[in-house]
Amino acid sequence: MTGSKEADEALATMNTKQALEAVRALLKQVGKNLAQRASDGKEISTAKLDTFQNTAYDLAWIASEVYAAGEMVGYAERISGS
Repeated sequence: MTGSKEADEALATMNTKQALEAVRALLKQVGKNLAQRASDGKEISTAKLDTFQNTAYDLAWIASEVYAAGEMVGYAERISGS
């Protein structure tokens, strides 16, 4: 806490943005890893991807949650004027 409401809000938003970027980078890496594991050497194999169905579902769910969080941060910035 800086003691200034405006500075505290800016700091909180910046930290949230940094956290979202870190999670997005992690999701990208996990997606690449999943694609490699489900690959038949040339492209993603549906049969191989089926063995990672739960992982693929969870990855998609987490990605949608991160997207929603990013939208909420953007909305908060727009309505606060920053």
